[in-house]
Amino acid sequence: MNNKRLTKGMRWTGRIIALPLAAFLFVFMIGEFIDSVKTEGLQHAMQIGGLLGGMTIMLALVGCIISWWWLLPAGVLLIFAYLFGAISSGLVAVYHVGVFRWGQFGDLWSIPGIIYLVAGVLFLLSWWLTRKTLTTAPSASETGRRLK
Repeated sequence: MNNKRLTKGMRWTGRIIALPLAAFLFVFMIGEFIDSVKTEGLQHAMQIGGLLGGMTIMLALVGCIISWWWLLPAGVLLIFAYLFGAISSGLVAVYHVGVFRWGQFGDLWSIPGIIYLVAGVLFLLSWWLTRKTLTTAPSASETGRRLK
């Protein structure tokens, strides 16, 4: 398969699976925050678990948006959003329960986390294949063209 078509397919697949999810979760997060402020007050809405979840969603959304211009930072941001979500959810669970249990890292295999991880890997692979294609492109003399 042609590398150019493969990299384009990877980019679009990553965008198609991650951007709608990140946008939906962002809108959901804003609605949940507004509802929480109205019903229980600002102090309840600003709890650490919600803030860390919101940061994860915002990191993923920023990664999806910048994937239209820069693949390397987008892939890194999406993988970081996955790791940040997994680690922060586990730490919040440890904080509330007081002991460490592996099952507390719920976001490690959650659906949004896996989608962010897959999209981030697709962006990084697409970036790597694009760079590899640019550096291994045949020169004009190798293609049989004569330079004048």
